[in-house]
Amino acid sequence: HGDVVVLESSDADADKALADLKALLETDLDA
Repeated sequence: HGDVVVLESSDADADKALADLKALLETDLDA
């Protein structure tokens, strides 16, 4: 079960990182 929690955590971190990167790119385009 521990592995599953780690994978879910990693997915959430990856999604947040991707969202942050997308927001950063959109900000650069707007600038």
